[in-house]
Amino acid sequence: MTFSAFEFTIDEYVTANSRESSDRGWEQSLTLSSHELVEFPEEAYNDENRDRLNILVASKNQIEQIPSQILLCTALKRLDLSKNQIRTLPKELFQLPNLRYVDLGSNLLCELSLSFTDEVGNAVSSSRITHLVLSNNKFTVISWWVLMLENLVHLHMGANLIKSLPSCIDRLRNLKDLYLGGNKLMELPESVGSMHQLNKLIVNDNQLGTIPDTLTNLDQLKSLMLHGNRLKVLPQSLIKLENLEELSLRGNPLVDRFVRTMNMYHVPSLKELSSRYVVNNRLIFNHDDLPKTLLQYLKTSQRCINPACSGVYFTSCVEHVKFVDFCGRFRVPFLIYLCSPSCEYPEAESTSSSDSEPVMGASPMHLRRVLLG
Repeated sequence: MTFSAFEFTIDEYVTANSRESSDRGWEQSLTLSSHELVEFPEEAYNDENRDRLNILVASKNQIEQIPSQILLCTALKRLDLSKNQIRTLPKELFQLPNLRYVDLGSNLLCELSLSFTDEVGNAVSSSRITHLVLSNNKFTVISWWVLMLENLVHLHMGANLIKSLPSCIDRLRNLKDLYLGGNKLMELPESVGSMHQLNKLIVNDNQLGTIPDTLTNLDQLKSLMLHGNRLKVLPQSLIKLENLEELSLRGNPLVDRFVRTMNMYHVPSLKELSSRYVVNNRLIFNHDDLPKTLLQYLKTSQRCINPACSGVYFTSCVEHVKFVDFCGRFRVPFLIYLCSPSCEYPEAESTSSSDSEPVMGASPMHLRRVLLG
């Protein structure tokens, strides 16, 4: 499944938790998307709905403010106000006792959208919000109030202007999914390695030049999205992530250079083709009949590494990337040289330090998908 840090909405949470919802019985919802609303709908907190409304979807409007009266919506569990014009947040939003899923993506929120006071801090720290979407806003940092939501399981802040992460981000100790794609991050703090519950770390399309070795401590990590950064090398410690199933690297210098090299092939010259014919067919010739330069050239032939091929090459060869299983845990790219594009290298056997080591196909400890392009 391909997912984006930019378009993750409350609808996906509703779908993902449909079984949970059905177990609890029917939930009352109010959907007012694309109604050209400029104010928060009063229907949500009127006498008829305030104690019964579980889901409110009012996305794709022109709403600028969430009123303090939202506190009256005591039964509210899911709130989708994405794609509006909201700039500030009321403390009452965090005082709703049943609110779990909040989508405020594609608004005008920033780190100044909620001012700190002791009262506000207490309200935020007592919040039970578990899913928060703040993608496509105006954040340049992760706000203090986000870091106080210690019940968060999913945090989506893709497509903002975030340049750095606070070292205290590991306060979010229950976080499983962290989406930060499409920001301006230049590095990740080492404290990310202390977020031991993380299943997904999405930091694609940033400006990362390195990633910390501490990521090896994320033993629950299954998906690591690093594509579209400035990575030239990866820490060797990544091979210790035994549960990692998905690693995306495309659009980084280390992959771009690798792919360019992989695709290089120069058409053999007439000199090379003639020399290959001489060597491959073991033609007998008089050394006095050939120039010394050509005799020296014939001595430089290289045997094709393909065990199923008996051909040779001189200066023109095909650079072929072969991913070889190593100890059943990860796949190592090897650059090998073949005599021509039509030379097909056979499937390699797994390389293992012991005959008892599992092979790639049988071991759960491997990358199931490495996305290079």
